[in-house]
Amino acid sequence: MKSKIFFRADGNAQIGLGHVIRSLALAAMLKEKFDIVFLIRNPDKKVNSEIQQYTDQIIALPETDSYTDEANFIKEQGYVKPDDIIVLDGYQFTTLYQEILRNMGCKIVSIDDLHSTYFMSDLVVNHAGGVRPENYHSSAYTQYAIGPKYVLLREAFFKEYPSTKANTTFVCLGGADPDNRTLEVLKVLAEKKLTAKIDLVLGSQNLHRQRLEKYINESNLLVNIHENLGAAAMAELMANSKYGITSASGIAYEYAAISGGLFVIQTVGNQKRIFDHLITNGLAEKFENVDKSVNLHTLIDQQKKLFDGKSPERFVKLFEELKTEFVLKIRKANYQDLKQYFNWANDPDTRQASYNTDPISLDAHSEWYEKKLKDQGTFLYVLSDEKYDFGQIRFDIKQGEAIISYSLDKRFRGKGYGTLLLKLGIEQFCTDHQGGEPIVGFVKKDNVASNKSFQKFRFVMDEKALAGSYKYILKR
Repeated sequence: MKSKIFFRADGNAQIGLGHVIRSLALAAMLKEKFDIVFLIRNPDKKVNSEIQQYTDQIIALPETDSYTDEANFIKEQGYVKPDDIIVLDGYQFTTLYQEILRNMGCKIVSIDDLHSTYFMSDLVVNHAGGVRPENYHSSAYTQYAIGPKYVLLREAFFKEYPSTKANTTFVCLGGADPDNRTLEVLKVLAEKKLTAKIDLVLGSQNLHRQRLEKYINESNLLVNIHENLGAAAMAELMANSKYGITSASGIAYEYAAISGGLFVIQTVGNQKRIFDHLITNGLAEKFENVDKSVNLHTLIDQQKKLFDGKSPERFVKLFEELKTEFVLKIRKANYQDLKQYFNWANDPDTRQASYNTDPISLDAHSEWYEKKLKDQGTFLYVLSDEKYDFGQIRFDIKQGEAIISYSLDKRFRGKGYGTLLLKLGIEQFCTDHQGGEPIVGFVKKDNVASNKSFQKFRFVMDEKALAGSYKYILKR
C-alpha cells in the first residue's frame, strides 16, 4: 500500500490559482510513489477539474474564520494519520496550525516564499532563487529544499521542445490578474508595435475578459485568446513563442524551463524574490525593457543551466526520506552500545574524516565511552530500526555551544541517512535539552557528504573557524 500525502491549498479569483497549481505540480511528481489526497475549501468546478487530473480524492473543508479551528477539524475528523505526510501551500497556515497537525504525529511540508512565520515543519520548499535557510525562522530540525533545482513545475514543462520559434509573443499574468495588468501589457505592445502575433492566456479566475476583448478589437493587435489551458497546451504555446511576458511567478519558471526571451512583471509582493533572481541571474529581462535589444541566446543559455529537469527526482528522494522517518527511530545510547561505537569510531573512513586520525584502542574507548554516558553535558543517540543500527550522533555542551559529532555505519553511507541522522538527532536533542545553546558542527572542507547534509538545514557557515574546515552554527 502506498503512503498518503495530503495537499492543503486554496485557489480563487482573489488569491489566484498559484498555490493549487504549485501543489498539483508536486503531486504529479509524487503520484507514482504515493497516494494523493487534496484538502481544499469550497473548490469551484474548474478548480475541481484541475485537481481531478491528479487524484479523485478531494476533501472539501468547511468555511471558518479561524484556521486554528480548521486544523482542529482535520484532527477531529481523523483524515490525516500519524504515518501520513501533509503539504501546506498558503500563507494562512500559522505556527499554531502546524503545531496542531504535528502533534498528530504526521510529517509536515510547507511550500513557502514569504518566510514570514515560524515553521515547525519537517521540510520547507521554496523554489525562488537568492534565498537561504537562515532567512527563515524555524525549528532546529527543519530541513530546506531551496532554489530552482527544486522548481515546482508540471510534467509538460520538463519536456524537450523543438528550438524553432515563431515571431509570436506569449502573454500570461497569472490565473486571476485582479489588477488587470494584462491590459497594460497589451497597450505597450500595441503602442510600440513589437510583435506580429500574441498568444494571450487567461486563467479560469480572470474577471477582465470582456474589457480585454473590447481593447483588442479596437487596436491593431493580432491576438489569440486562450482560456483554462491545461499544462500540455500551455507548454506548446510557450515552446512556439519567441518571447514571453509573464508575472514573476511559477508561470515565469515554466517559460524559463522551456526557454525563450522572457520578460517579467512583479504583480504582487510575494513575487519579489523570483523577480530579483530572474533578473540578477540573467534569466529574464524587466518588462520595462521590452522594446530594447535583448541577447536571446544568452538568456536561453542561462535558463538551460539552471533548469536541468531533475526536480522530480529530487522531490521523490526527499519524500521517500520523510517516509523513512516513520520507520527509523532515534534512541539514547546505552552501555550495550559500547562495542558498536568502538567499531564505528575505528572505521577507516571515519578516522580519515576525524581531526584525530589515529586508531583508537578498546581500553581507551571504553574509558571514554563510560565517562560520556555519565556526563550530564553529553547526549549520545543511535539511529536504528527493528533490525539495524545505522549510526550515532553525539552532542557535547562545551563553552556555551552544543557540539555535534556523528557517523554512519559503512553499510548505509551514500543513501541519504546522514541527513536523517542529523535531523532526527537534532530534534531529539532539542526535546531532551532545553538549554538553548547554539548547535555547532565542524566539518572538513573535503568531506563533501557531511557538508551537504549541514547545508540542508538552517546552519550558518563560518569559513574562518579552523584551517581546512567549516564551522556550522544553528541558533535555536
